[in-house]
Amino acid sequence: MIYLEFGNKKEDYEKSNIDYDEKTKYKYKIECIKCGQNFYRQRYNRNFTKKYRCGKCGGRFKVNELN
Repeated sequence: MIYLEFGNKKEDYEKSNIDYDEKTKYKYKIECIKCGQNFYRQRYNRNFTKKYRCGKCGGRFKVNELN
């Protein structure tokens, strides 16, 4: 299920170790339900939440669509 929420990509990237690039257009924000770690994707696989787990804590992901 895709949740329509908005996030601040620049703030999220400052917390992570990935460089923020304004040129790259991301459509989806992936968030771990358990630990809250965020990352961004350009494409969405409908089985993403079933196939993958968080590498940090093993929690499940929630997919947010960005506009």
